[in-house]
Amino acid sequence: MSSSTISYLRSLSSVRDRCSLLLNNPISLSHFDLNLDRLTDVVNLVLDLIQRDYPDGPHSIPPHSRWRHFEPMPMNWPPISTKKADRIAKLVAQWISDGFDTNEIVRKLLDLFVVSVLLDAGAGDRWSYTPVHPISIWAGDNIDSSRFDGPVYRRSEGLAIASLDWFLSGAFSSSPSDPHRVDAAKLQCITENDLLAAFQVDQHSNPLVGAAGRTQLLNRLGAACAENNAFFGNTSTSLKDLHRPGNMLDFLLAHPSTTDSKSHPIIPVSALWEVVMDGLSSVWPATRTSLNGIPMGDMWPSRALATIVGVDPSEASTDDTKLAQILVPFHKLSQWLTYSLMEPITHYLNAEFSGIEAMTGLAEYRNGGLFVDCGVLIMKPSHEVETAVVEGGAVSHELSARKRATVEDNPSSPVRTSAAKRRKDESASVDAELVVANVPRFHPHEDVVVEWRALTVALLDLTGKQVRDALGMTEHELPLVKVLEAGTWKAGREMAAKLRPQTKGPPIEIISDGTVF
Repeated sequence: MSSSTISYLRSLSSVRDRCSLLLNNPISLSHFDLNLDRLTDVVNLVLDLIQRDYPDGPHSIPPHSRWRHFEPMPMNWPPISTKKADRIAKLVAQWISDGFDTNEIVRKLLDLFVVSVLLDAGAGDRWSYTPVHPISIWAGDNIDSSRFDGPVYRRSEGLAIASLDWFLSGAFSSSPSDPHRVDAAKLQCITENDLLAAFQVDQHSNPLVGAAGRTQLLNRLGAACAENNAFFGNTSTSLKDLHRPGNMLDFLLAHPSTTDSKSHPIIPVSALWEVVMDGLSSVWPATRTSLNGIPMGDMWPSRALATIVGVDPSEASTDDTKLAQILVPFHKLSQWLTYSLMEPITHYLNAEFSGIEAMTGLAEYRNGGLFVDCGVLIMKPSHEVETAVVEGGAVSHELSARKRATVEDNPSSPVRTSAAKRRKDESASVDAELVVANVPRFHPHEDVVVEWRALTVALLDLTGKQVRDALGMTEHELPLVKVLEAGTWKAGREMAAKLRPQTKGPPIEIISDGTVF
C-alpha cells in the first residue's frame, strides 16, 4: 500500500471523487433506486426556505457551522420576534472586558468549537438539556424570560448549549484563573460520569446516545493535542507545556502557505485540513477502517463501488490494496469541524480561507434524509423493515419476510453477526415511538448506510448548483456551505418533523456510537 494512496483517501478530493462514482453509476447501486426528476422538489424547497428565512436576500446567509447551534431560542418557547441569541458575541464581550487580546479570544473559541463539534453526534430522540450558565440561559437583552417556561434544548442545539455550559464551568481548564480554555491534560481525565452529569443524563428519563463514545473522543482529543506539538503546542516559554486545540491558530497564521494582504490573512483550507486530519487522526476509534495499520477515520467499503471498479469484496478483507479501491471516504465530522473552525477565524481576524470549494456537503442524516423523504432516493424493496407490537408497555419486534442485504454479506465488514441476533440484542434500547414509525435502523458501517451517505454527498453538489443557477449566483457568492445552512440541513429537519412527528427523526435511523453522526 503506497503512502500516496493513503494520502489521497484522507484528502478532500477523494470524498467528491468516490461519492460521484456511485451517483454516476446507478445500475451498480445495491440498496437505492435513483429518481433525479424529484431533485427539482428538493431545489424548490431550499429556494422557499431561503426566501422565508433570509428576507434581505441570499447574500445574508451565514455559513453552516457550529456557531449557529449556539444561537437558538429555546425549543419549548412559543415563537417570538427574536429569532436567535448571539451567545458567542456576548461571551466574547466578556473576554474583551477581561483583557484578552483578539488572538487569544479566537484561541478560546477554537477550543470551544473543537470540543463542541466532537460532541455533536446524534443525541437520540429522547434527550433534552436545560442550560445553567447565565450566558447559556440568556436569550437576548430585550427578552423577559420570566414570561416563559424554563428553556429546553434538544438534538444538535441541545448538545451545543450543553457543551457551552460545560466549557464555561471550567471543566476543561487546568487553571482556575483562566477557566475558559481547553487543556490537553484535563481532556484526558474526563470520565463518562463527568459527561453524564454535564449533559444531565438519566438512563431512564433522559438518555443520551453514545455517551461512552463521546467521552473516549474527548480523551483521545487530549492525547492528540499533547502528542502534536507542531499544531497544538505553545511557543510561550511560560506556557510551553500547555497544549490546547486553540493553539492551532498560531500554526495557521505562521503556515508557509498563508499570505497577509493589508492585515488580511489568507489561509488555505488545505492548511486547516492538515491540522484536522494529521493533528487529530488519533481521535477516531481504532475499530474504524485502517490501511497499513493507519486508522483512516470516516471511510467505509462499498459493495456498489466494488462493482464499479471490478473488485471482488471478499478479497478486500485480506488485501489492503484492493480494500483501498472500494473505500468511500466521507470525513463528515472532520469537515463539519473544518467548516466550524473557519468562522471564528474569519469573523474576528478578518481572515479569508482560500480553496473552500474543495470541501463537500456533509454525509449526515438530515441532508440524506431530505433526499429520501423527497423521493430522490428510494430504498429498494429487498430491505426488511422493522415493525412493532406494543404489549403492556414493552416493544416486541417482527421482521417482515422480505430479506435485505446486510453488512454480514460483506466480508470486509468488521461486524459479522446475524442481523436477527443483533436486533434482538438491541431491542431493549429501541424507542417504541421509533419502531411504531416503521423506520429501518442500521449501523454506520453497514453497506446500505455507506451507499446512502455517498449518494447524499453527490446529490448535494447537484442541489447546490441548481440553487445557484435559479438565483443567478456564482459558487463564490453562494458556496455549498451556505446552501447547507439555508436549505438542505434545515429542510431535512423540517421534513422529518412533518412526516414523523412522534420522533422528528430521519427516514433511516442510525444506531450511533456517538462518533460518526
